Amino acid sequence: MAAPFVRQLGAQPGIQLNPVLDNSDGFAPTNTDQIFGTVMRATRGRIDKPFYVDAGTVSAKLGPGESMRVTPLNEAYVHVVEALNNGATRAAIQRLVPASAVLQMMVAVAAEAGSGAVLVATISAGAVTGATITSGGTGYTDGATIQIGGPGTGAALSATVVAGVITAVTLIAGGTGYATAPTLTVVGGTTTTYSVASTEPTGFLFSVNHLECYNDGASISYHADELTDTNGNPIANPLITFRLLDPNGVNIFGDIQASLDPTAVDDYNNSLYLPDVVAALTDAMVLVVGTGATVVPNSDAYGRDANGLDQWSTSQVLNYFSEGGFTYATADYTKAVNALQFTPLDYGYIASCGSQAVALLSQLSNLAYNVNTCFKLDVPGTLTPAEAIAWVAQLSLVGTKDYYCHVYWSPIKSADPTGINGNSVFGTSTFNIARACARNAQTDANGFAPKNYPIAGKAWPLNRTSMSQIYTPSTNELSDLATAKINPVLFTKYNGGGLYVFTDSLTSATTTVSFKKLISVAEMSSSIDEDVVMAGREFIQLPMAICIKKYNDYLKAKFENAQTAGWLKPSAAMNGAAFQYSVVPSTIKPADNVIVSYTLRYDGVARQITVTQTISK
Repeated sequence: MAAPFVRQLGAQPGIQLNPVLDNSDGFAPTNTDQIFGTVMRATRGRIDKPFYVDAGTVSAKLGPGESMRVTPLNEAYVHVVEALNNGATRAAIQRLVPASAVLQMMVAVAAEAGSGAVLVATISAGAVTGATITSGGTGYTDGATIQIGGPGTGAALSATVVAGVITAVTLIAGGTGYATAPTLTVVGGTTTTYSVASTEPTGFLFSVNHLECYNDGASISYHADELTDTNGNPIANPLITFRLLDPNGVNIFGDIQASLDPTAVDDYNNSLYLPDVVAALTDAMVLVVGTGATVVPNSDAYGRDANGLDQWSTSQVLNYFSEGGFTYATADYTKAVNALQFTPLDYGYIASCGSQAVALLSQLSNLAYNVNTCFKLDVPGTLTPAEAIAWVAQLSLVGTKDYYCHVYWSPIKSADPTGINGNSVFGTSTFNIARACARNAQTDANGFAPKNYPIAGKAWPLNRTSMSQIYTPSTNELSDLATAKINPVLFTKYNGGGLYVFTDSLTSATTTVSFKKLISVAEMSSSIDEDVVMAGREFIQLPMAICIKKYNDYLKAKFENAQTAGWLKPSAAMNGAAFQYSVVPSTIKPADNVIVSYTLRYDGVARQITVTQTISK
């Protein structure tokens, strides 16, 4: 029916109905703090930008994992798998490769077998009775067939091929209506050949650029159903079903049915052209089709075989990607870290994943500052405390970024959680992140996680098997480690038994008094900052007075909820308040600059307990 209104009135009389105004919209906390990001070596995964993996996709996207005997860099795989199985919901991975890595395309070329055959049909009473071989031709395969022209229908002939030459023709059916001898055309079997190349060769059928670079290669496979003309003769079919398979035969993207014809459309008039269909499905594969490409009868991918099964042409496993070795330049680290910094993917922690590359760790510590995110890293557990302190000193975790860096030393040998390696010493910082992710999922009614509880002590033990401590530090060494802001992971006795636990929770901040030395404060304060900045994105470009009011309302609710969650505690320095804040126009640029400032008193951590007994007379 005709609407009793218009959306925009002109000069005419009438009723204008404006769009619905939504004042219920807002923003809510995300699960970013249950995701970690890292730079790592892997045997699979795209190299051009970061990508997510979870517990269900980690093996398919990163590969099956390799032994640390191949390269110590493979410890990262252990960290990621273990973390995803112990609380982290996802990991944002930037795959590390050297500049010498080479990514090529997989190319399919369909070449017709045989040429030069000339056959002349014989007829009688309107039926084909046979054929005379004028020339047997060369290069034919057993797939060669004979197409029969009009004006009759129903005739069928088969060819016998010996050493590439057609040596005999057998009558299968004579048909009817052949007033004159029909034209006979020999169609040779078409075989698809596959190769790896940097550019497409002349006459190629299609090429595939798989951006999820598999060290172990991949294979391509395709099929076209039989298509016939009005005389019942098979004709070329541009509509194919395409598959990209991993080395184990797993169909990576599922069956993709599309056309090699660039003008093809589906029932809804959407493009059915294979490159367009692939682009709509995934950005991890780029497919290019050759000019005039189609699948002809007697192709190894056309129709059905003698057993009535669809014929698929499938390549061998094509090694289209070369990792380029395990030696990385500083520029390689810079490229990877920059990609992780500027990705649209979210992550709430940065993990070293056991890396001992000083250049990479240094850049990741800078990344932590740049994106306001905690960075957890491992000191090799095979080092003594003195060696561990010297090792950390070379990272130069000082200045504004020290607060974001959290260092762990775990002199513990255990079984590999993935089962790939034997018993070895593995870092535990990513496991700490996993436990933090699990903790962060337990939010209160206001969306606050218990981040005031650090991942340390009896509540958060390691759950690996076959654990044994290979070094027991003295009391003085433990003091030295704490002074150096290194958190030991050690066997500790409790009522009811002993556990391997994170025994401390210090940031790398160069202070002995400030709350900045506590990991829990680092996590709470970075979360607050992130939320306040995101709120600013909601309020920016509003009229000044409205922006200031909205920001004040937001901060009041935010800090009150943080106090309810136990993040903030009353401070004597603020006359018993747990927070103070101010949102005002800048005195220098009052027209367009808002100054937001706040002071918060976070809850501390009982790292040290002093016990004194007095015996009274």
